[in-house]
Amino acid sequence: MLRLVIEAIGIRPVEVPDRVTAIRVQWQSGHITELVVPRPDRAQRMRTTPSAVARLRELAQTGLRDEQIADLLNAEGFVTGKDRSWTAWAIQWARRKEGIERHYPDRPRRTPLPKRHPDGRYSVVGVAERFSVSIGQVRRWIDRGLVDAQREDFEQHRGVLWVRLDRATVRRLAKLSAT
Repeated sequence: MLRLVIEAIGIRPVEVPDRVTAIRVQWQSGHITELVVPRPDRAQRMRTTPSAVARLRELAQTGLRDEQIADLLNAEGFVTGKDRSWTAWAIQWARRKEGIERHYPDRPRRTPLPKRHPDGRYSVVGVAERFSVSIGQVRRWIDRGLVDAQREDFEQHRGVLWVRLDRATVRRLAKLSAT
């Protein structure tokens, strides 16, 4: 039916100054219609809709866990920017990207891990600060066996690496950190 009224259609991509597509429709009557349609880039096409982000923000304020938020968004018909159903991982990623904080009113925040254990051992962060090196450097020392570290739970923290520093170890690490 359209062939009866349209004689020709021309489509031309335009990159500068904006990414658009110029469409030219020539009607059988001789009249010409020109349209310019924006072409979103890949990031814009994959972006989660503002309504889904707003709903995610609302649900995060209520204290629901990521899995629960994903279930609700799926039940309400929202999809991710990639047109997929929501998962806990997708919720985490979207919260991080959109700057949405988790709120768990029923769970208090953990106390920060001390740099030093009551028995004198150091945390990885404590060792890094003592020798003015990065946390990654301390982990490499542990991996290479240059320091003795044991993994142990501490209060609400699970699997914390605690480092025992004797005099010989302190001298050896001081030399290593100075180079």
